[in-house]
Amino acid sequence: MRHPLPPNFPAAVTILKLLRVGWLGLVMATAASAASGPAPREGIQKAVFDELNLARTAPGKYVEYLKDQRSRFKGNLFIGTPGVRMMTHEGVAAVDEAIAALAKQAPVAALKFSEGLALAALDHVQDTGPKGIVSHEGTDGEMSGSRARRYGRVEHGSGECISYGFYEARQIVMALIIDDGVAGRGHRRNIYDGDFRLVGMASGPHKTFKTLCVIDFAVGYQDDPVAIRQRPAK
Repeated sequence: MRHPLPPNFPAAVTILKLLRVGWLGLVMATAASAASGPAPREGIQKAVFDELNLARTAPGKYVEYLKDQRSRFKGNLFIGTPGVRMMTHEGVAAVDEAIAALAKQAPVAALKFSEGLALAALDHVQDTGPKGIVSHEGTDGEMSGSRARRYGRVEHGSGECISYGFYEARQIVMALIIDDGVAGRGHRRNIYDGDFRLVGMASGPHKTFKTLCVIDFAVGYQDDPVAIRQRPAK
């Protein structure tokens, strides 16, 4: 199974470090819509979907966004839209590395949306958000692949990204691409993984960080209409 983070989940360590210095944000990604299938909902789901697919299909465009992002640093402090102030680990060095990486990045195909994957993501949002949990593991011990199999068939691998604290789609995607403090830039690898073709996402409140967004990717995935239809409302 692909995973946006190494097995020891360094992003959780990053979260704790950011918590010690003040404002926190961690990034997520999501995407998608199949031309012949369901479409993502409006609002943040659709906005992040559009931004993520723009980043995948036109990485050069995101180089320009990242250059603008670089100008918003004072030392290691990132100052974004009103109310967004985040102490980073690497400062502009991580932005510069992302700019260099995207300058060489070939475009990859846009992601398609899966309703089953979106429901798997929603399960994790509703399970962990109200409790303030920061983990890919649910309270039942299940990971993203197991959640995805509740609503369909995973084919050839899957992965997950989780974001805490960011609200705006472009900031979410840029932060994922920069991947400050995350060894191996696993979130960026997910965004530009050409094997991933389907994705679903969901967002909701988080007890500690106010907002949570989960996205589940798959190389191949077959929605189970019966399981989707029978999912109880929560």
